[in-house]
Amino acid sequence: MSKFQIDGIVSVIPTPFTPAEEIDWAALRSLLDFAAGADLSGVCLPAYASEFYKLSEAERREVIVVAVDHLRNKLPVIAQVNYPATLQAVRSVRQAQEDGASAVCCAVPRMFSLDDGALLKHFDRILQAIDIPLIIQDFNPGGSSVSVSLCCGTPPCSSSSPLRKVGRAPDG
Repeated sequence: MSKFQIDGIVSVIPTPFTPAEEIDWAALRSLLDFAAGADLSGVCLPAYASEFYKLSEAERREVIVVAVDHLRNKLPVIAQVNYPATLQAVRSVRQAQEDGASAVCCAVPRMFSLDDGALLKHFDRILQAIDIPLIIQDFNPGGSSVSVSLCCGTPPCSSSSPLRKVGRAPDG
C-alpha cells in the first residue's frame, strides 16, 4: 500500500481547453504549478462533475500522465476514474496506478441503482486490482449512494472489509 495520506486540502484541477476545444496543455501545467505552490495534500483530475465525460479515454489518461510527470516529487496526483461497468473501472484504475497516480478516486456508478452489497462488490474488485488507495466519491444525482451502514462498519462491512483500505480508522 502506498504511503499517500490526505491531511489537508485536495484541489480538483479543471482541464482547460483552447477555443478549438482541445486540451490546453500549457494552461494545465500552469494550474498544476499554482497547486504545487498552494500547500495542498494533493490534486485530483480529470474532474468528475465537469470535463471528465467530455474527454476521450486517451485524453483522460494523458491528463493524468501529464499531471504525474509535471508534479513528480512535488504533489500527489489522485486520478479520477468513473465508469458504471466494474471491468472498465478496474482496467482504468490499473492504468492510473501504472501511470504513477498516488491514489484513485471513483464515483458511485451513475447508471444503475445499486444496493450496498452490489456497491461493496464493485469497490472490492477495484481495490483488489490496485495497490494504491481508493477514494470513493459519493456523488450520484438521482441514483445509488453510499449508505451510512456501508461506511460505518455495520453489515455488510466487517473488520476485514475492503472498505477499511479507503481510510477508515480501525475500530476500538
